[in-house]
Amino acid sequence: MVWFDGLDLPLLTTLESIFFENHPDQLQPVEGHNRSEQGFAGVGLREMGISSPIAHSPLLRYRWGETERTLEALQRARGGPMVSLEFVNPLTGGPAVSTFACEMHRLSPGARTPTKRKTGSSVYVVFQGSGRSVINGVCFEWGPGDIFVTPSWASVDHEANLQADLFAISDRPVLQVLHLYREEELVDRQEISGTFVPREAARERFADLELGILVAQVFTTEDREQAAQFIATTLAAGLNVSTDLILQAPYLLVGLYHTIAPSLNYSLSLCDNYYSISTVCMLRLG
Repeated sequence: MVWFDGLDLPLLTTLESIFFENHPDQLQPVEGHNRSEQGFAGVGLREMGISSPIAHSPLLRYRWGETERTLEALQRARGGPMVSLEFVNPLTGGPAVSTFACEMHRLSPGARTPTKRKTGSSVYVVFQGSGRSVINGVCFEWGPGDIFVTPSWASVDHEANLQADLFAISDRPVLQVLHLYREEELVDRQEISGTFVPREAARERFADLELGILVAQVFTTEDREQAAQFIATTLAAGLNVSTDLILQAPYLLVGLYHTIAPSLNYSLSLCDNYYSISTVCMLRLG
């Protein structure tokens, strides 16, 4: 089992469109089990007269068994190094979540995909299998549970050592609505100019973080700005990226801590208002 939270918080923050609402009864009553699936039991069938929520699919669970059968059928029908599918709203045919696409890609072993580039970034989660992806000439090796990101308009191709399934979320739906989405396949595969090597020094740099650092997601006071600058500098050095990149995506801090803390034997605590704009992330040494 893989647990991955894909959020559109950076986009909604930029658009100043985040809201938080309590349920009127504080606790939502439980009225059944997997009720959203009951109306979508057959492929290509739907109840007459039913309407869809605007922001997301009415189907809340997409079963792996059905996903895998579809991937296997696509492999038999299409062949090639990779087949892909998208999780969609069964009533509209649009994305399951209106602000980002949810995709599954199956890679056959021993064949490298054509090099492509597209507008909008993607986040990949390796569900199973192993292989590598080349991103702007740099080779990234990956295995089960790994997560990697492809920036907008980066040259990207994949190759599996063992049959692999990659889940991905991307910015494509928003860019398509704005008529800004563009994708192209390069004539020749990109050359590999280097290999990504995780830095052992990152562990030492993250270990230098002081106890009880509070990272507020809205930097409105001088203290918060200083804390953000300190943490961004430390993260940037450990990840070998620019400090500006970290500061431009403040919500990335929560995601980075959530991912890094367990591997560094840290404990992570998120306050109750995690989904509000005043989210605070507390990092403490274990």
